[in-house]
Amino acid sequence: MTIMGKRKETNVSSNPHNNHSSGYPLRSIGSDLRRKARLRLEPGLRACGRTSGSVGENLIGKLDVLEVKGSVECDICGVQIDSRQIGEGELFVAVKGTVADGHGYIGKAVEKGAAAVLCEVMPDVTDMNVTYVRVKNTEQSVGLVATTFYGNPTERLKLIGVTGTNGKTTIATVLYEMFRWMGYKAGLLSTVANYVDGEMIP
Repeated sequence: MTIMGKRKETNVSSNPHNNHSSGYPLRSIGSDLRRKARLRLEPGLRACGRTSGSVGENLIGKLDVLEVKGSVECDICGVQIDSRQIGEGELFVAVKGTVADGHGYIGKAVEKGAAAVLCEVMPDVTDMNVTYVRVKNTEQSVGLVATTFYGNPTERLKLIGVTGTNGKTTIATVLYEMFRWMGYKAGLLSTVANYVDGEMIP
């Protein structure tokens, strides 16, 4: 798969691989959106360090919410599905995995400072200072929540998928190199390697 970012204003007859004077490298889009989100306060939003949205208006607006305990106006500074990575003021999404069930770690996430919890089953014991949102399927919901929180970054990308029996990686690599030569910030996801604008990503 080839991913195209914003085109750089460069002379493509020179060496665009070494020119990083303009445009957005794909790896920086997330941090750039977070920076802009801190500066943009819409009605109902309250600044909270890295705040990108409030639970009610932004993050759960597109979800099929079954139950809410707590205030939907609480501030959210991040979205996590791993309780070990939870930071102060973040939303913890409890996802049922094949090995572990995130619902078993809700208490730990709250102890570490989670401001809200998205779950399929309400915990028996809740914290009055934490907002709990129950939905039918958290695995499906987490994608919508993350997309909303980060400002829908896919709208800024063009994706090209290559299918077939043979030659998929070759064609994807050719397209990746061609777009970079034309002056675009590009990424490559393949079975051989992953690249973001010339940098190999593990």
